[in-house]
Amino acid sequence: MSDVCTRGAADVQPAARHCNDVGHCFDAPGMGTVFLIALGGAIGALGRYTVVSTTTGMVGASHYGTLLVNIVGSLLMGLVAGEILLKAELSEGVRLGLVVGVLGGFTTFSAFSLDVFNLYDEGRVVAAAAYASASVAASVTALFAGIALARELSEVF
Repeated sequence: MSDVCTRGAADVQPAARHCNDVGHCFDAPGMGTVFLIALGGAIGALGRYTVVSTTTGMVGASHYGTLLVNIVGSLLMGLVAGEILLKAELSEGVRLGLVVGVLGGFTTFSAFSLDVFNLYDEGRVVAAAAYASASVAASVTALFAGIALARELSEVF
């Protein structure tokens, strides 16, 4: 697990401890943390909508807004999850509200970018490259498959 996810874990007030069949355990967040994540998600989603719709209105194509959101979101994730967040005296709930909520709502691409960085930073360069390639290829392929399936289903129903 990355350093970003584990810092400050001692100040989390878990609602419950959960373990899966292979012995991996985690503490479920309390309601206060869940609320901060949800609030942050709403703020991030509204931010994404605003940037994409404004950019689309200016240049006439939404993918430029999405590209801008992905780049800005990745930059913000780097800033928030990097030095700024790790040195700040923030509760785990506030950290999760910012990273998972605001930036996750703004763009999941920023979370993907952080995953690639964490693999690279751990010295797992090949894994980082494979993860990045597989994520992009699989996500775009899944989108195409979803559209094809929706078109097929629309003909059936």
